[in-house]
Amino acid sequence: VTNIDQVSAEALDAQCAQVKSCIQERNKRMKVPLSFLEDGESMRVNCLVGTGVSGLRERLIEYGKSRPWYDEYLPKKWLDLQEKLREGADARPYTSWEDYKAIAIDVGLETEDLPTVTKFLNETGSIRYFGDYHVENGSEQLEAGASEGVERMDE
Repeated sequence: VTNIDQVSAEALDAQCAQVKSCIQERNKRMKVPLSFLEDGESMRVNCLVGTGVSGLRERLIEYGKSRPWYDEYLPKKWLDLQEKLREGADARPYTSWEDYKAIAIDVGLETEDLPTVTKFLNETGSIRYFGDYHVENGSEQLEAGASEGVERMDE
């Protein structure tokens, strides 16, 4: 979102291009890329007269509804895992895959739940997962690698 009333049209175009480029370049370096609204394209809003606000609101609602877990209840175990990870983030911001898996099992998750909950936590910004997803026999799998780990994120 860019406040178009604050800068000239040329400066605004440059800022929007810089933001998009930065998002795309960083995402290329991530093993599990994040999804961004409009692929990082800025949505221009004038906060003084409200130009662009209704379009932004509509687009955010549309994007939210397009997420795979929209309109579904979140399992309590997912929220328990999210909270456990948040509790330890200050003392230990990174954790190994084995420790992450142990925490997940400790809150009652099954090993087969890990691909879905990990993707959810990664895409909602609770963690950064440095592993790999792949589909095997029609279901998502997590691929464990030597450099695989999880970064715990604070809100």
